[in-house]
Amino acid sequence: MKTIKVSYIDFWAECGNIPVKFDDINNIDYWKNLKTNRNLNRIDSGVGLFHKDHLEKLLDKNVILSTPENADIIICSGFGNQRYNYPNKKKIFLSFESGFKVLDTNLPNTLYFSANLPLKEGLFYLPLFTCYYGFKIYDVIKEPRVKLTLQEFNNKIDCFSLVSNQSCQYRNDFLKKLTDSIQVHNYGKVLKNIDNEIIQSSCWYDPRLGDYIRKYKFIFCFENTSKVGYHTEKIMHGFRNKVIPIYWGDPVAKLIFNSDAYINVNELGIDKALEKVKLLSKDLNEYNKMLEQHIIKDNSVYNREDIGKFTNENYFIETLKKYIN
Repeated sequence: MKTIKVSYIDFWAECGNIPVKFDDINNIDYWKNLKTNRNLNRIDSGVGLFHKDHLEKLLDKNVILSTPENADIIICSGFGNQRYNYPNKKKIFLSFESGFKVLDTNLPNTLYFSANLPLKEGLFYLPLFTCYYGFKIYDVIKEPRVKLTLQEFNNKIDCFSLVSNQSCQYRNDFLKKLTDSIQVHNYGKVLKNIDNEIIQSSCWYDPRLGDYIRKYKFIFCFENTSKVGYHTEKIMHGFRNKVIPIYWGDPVAKLIFNSDAYINVNELGIDKALEKVKLLSKDLNEYNKMLEQHIIKDNSVYNREDIGKFTNENYFIETLKKYIN
């Protein structure tokens, strides 16, 4: 088996003790034995689809960690500037944050993976939820939609929220108004009003969260900011757990997801969105109308040939192999 030397630089940090290997991320039994914490650790061997062990399976190569100087390929993100020191090295850039310049002309020999829709050669559409959960996450958008019985509706609490980053004032203000309007369980630091050890020590891609999210009618899933091409795993938590997302963030998310299937605050604005949530929280028929909506419409960009290919795992593997080889 051929050996390839890989170096991971400029990576983000993750909650302490949580899995970063792809197979472990999606294994709920693995999570049950963990004691996660909110202390952040820098990732040094990749995460999810780009973890060293997963790359070995995809590429059928022996992947060994190396220094950037000796690496065959550098996998990097934007939490640092080391990547600029190696202009002649092949690089894979994971651009999942809103502040990164995706089309960075100062970073040559680079294949970008980003939630920005493809704009040029060398840019691969890959949202953060795909990096963590893999391409099977797209099966969620094809599943038949369901509706609640009156008993199921009445047994649910209004809204689940897990927000600890206080940097977005728009999000803070909306959550305050939402909490004043309906029953919101705020497990994060922002407006915290309830405790749960697993929820408050976990991260967003902990599969155990699903057991809690499904007890609610809505999930509050605002991004840290609103920028084109910045959509993370948050909205998928609502869809995959069959509750209605209250979403604000990527203003073109409506090109992907059906705005009739979630509360699109980018379109509605604060007041109309709050009115819609209050109505749905009390009216089973209106709630089910939204819950039954298909997650994507026929005109979703996912159904376009030039974009839909990016939801295909084989295309992802072929792209990686072609670039690395």
